[in-house]
Amino acid sequence: MNQPQNLPTALAFWGAPGIGSAEWILAAKKQTFRMSYCDIDPSLIAVQSRYDRLIPFLVERPTSDLPIAVLLMQKDATGYNTVSPVGYADITTLLSPVNFAFDGRQFIEFINAVDINQATTIPANTFSDPTGIGTYNWGNWVENEGLYFIVLVFADGVKLYSELIQIVDFPEFSEEPDSPCKSRIRIECSNNCEIGGIPPVNLAAQKVFLYYETSKPTYPLEKSVSTDGNKQEKIMWAKVKKRWQISFYGTERSADFFSLLPLYGSLNSGINITDTYGVQSGVSDVDVEISWPEETQDCLALIVLSFTREFVSFTNCC
Repeated sequence: MNQPQNLPTALAFWGAPGIGSAEWILAAKKQTFRMSYCDIDPSLIAVQSRYDRLIPFLVERPTSDLPIAVLLMQKDATGYNTVSPVGYADITTLLSPVNFAFDGRQFIEFINAVDINQATTIPANTFSDPTGIGTYNWGNWVENEGLYFIVLVFADGVKLYSELIQIVDFPEFSEEPDSPCKSRIRIECSNNCEIGGIPPVNLAAQKVFLYYETSKPTYPLEKSVSTDGNKQEKIMWAKVKKRWQISFYGTERSADFFSLLPLYGSLNSGINITDTYGVQSGVSDVDVEISWPEETQDCLALIVLSFTREFVSFTNCC
């Protein structure tokens, strides 16, 4: 896939070909929420992440080195493309990224399968105290529903900037269908062969959380019939599918990722979806339609994801 971001993943990262502060500026300017045409509510742009557990990520690197620092930047952080940012926390100790090689290429994946202890201390600064780095903990520095982005810092002078994320306090799996605090659609994709430049991951599946309803399923019917002399049909074999559709908005980077879902759905590793009712299973017959409504100012795509969760097969034995 011809993409400007590092990889077409659920959480896109941006980089620049060179090193140093001038390249950091170029990399940061590629983030969607900084683009002038995207004059809409930033929370509609942001990728949702749990308060207790950041979503996994995957990036490609020319070498096998791991980041020397992982920074969580507030959306309005200043100096984010310098050596002295204001409005950031150093969360390096909270993450355990690993590197691996595939087909002569080097990758870094972050699994994040363990919840963050909110009492864990992190070095950070604030707008009210920008000159020094104080000791805070996750629970009193990170704001629920706050907007942030992740910066990966490497020893060779390269920085990778993530798309905007919104950190929200909701559970891994939906508990109450109509509760904005306890309900999300959870989509997890695993690939055991390369898709769009994304290698088979060791452990870090792609993961997305959506705050949209799952309702109004359709029930398409497939059938084989016999016809008697009066042209009356009798079903000999039939299958009734229960098919769901989810409509939501996302940036072009999200559209890049979701456009690949039918390919994930064709694999044995596949796609696992938990709906707002807490029902979890693998899905099949995945289809994605992407359009660009005028009201979203070319910033957000309308993404329509449909899939089959279950079916009833019938063979007439009478």
